[in-house]
Amino acid sequence: MQLRSPLYSQRSLVLTLVALLGADFLATSFLSYYASRASIRDNIVNTELPLTSDTVYSEIQKDLVRPILISSMMARDTFMRDWVVNLHSLLSRADHAMYRAKQTGRNRTCVEKSHSSYEPV
Repeated sequence: MQLRSPLYSQRSLVLTLVALLGADFLATSFLSYYASRASIRDNIVNTELPLTSDTVYSEIQKDLVRPILISSMMARDTFMRDWVVNLHSLLSRADHAMYRAKQTGRNRTCVEKSHSSYEPV
């Protein structure tokens, strides 16, 4: 009678475990795939497909109301209102600072301290 070596029995045990774990992984993956496919299909049939005139109208209305809400929030925003009102004076002050920096030399930056004075940096 021949005795099996411990190395042979460990190898066969490892191979058996790998085969069982692999088969279990594949079975679980297939079952999860079919369960999720059925769930997604039921969800689409129950929620997305019944397109009636009411649901189409409500979707269109929802898309139209969103920009109105955003623009009304922007209209109440005082920073945005002040920025739009004072844009011309802001641009002219920026132009004056740029020309002042250009007059002081190359690679210079001018910072406005008040509306009429600019200091090179």
